Amino acid sequence: MKIVLYRTVSGATAMELDGAVNSLIEEGYQLYGSPYLSDRQVEGVTGSMAFYQAMTLDSDTRAKNNDAIMHQALSIQNPKIIKPN
Repeated sequence: MKIVLYRTVSGATAMELDGAVNSLIEEGYQLYGSPYLSDRQVEGVTGSMAFYQAMTLDSDTRAKNNDAIMHQALSIQNPKIIKPN
């Protein structure tokens, strides 16, 4: 298993961070390290704090996700046609 993607998600509150983390977990990402609090820059101005969490996606999970995406794409390209009576 090899890490193929590394992302850092953030939220202005712990609940926002939870939402961002949960979204990536649904895509197969895993937590990497512990969450942390740091300055947040908006348009180059540092003024508030935000919560951050590193996330990773491994090669095995990415391959499974790619298979699922390909299956979904093929089903969209070849939809079942239902003829009205």
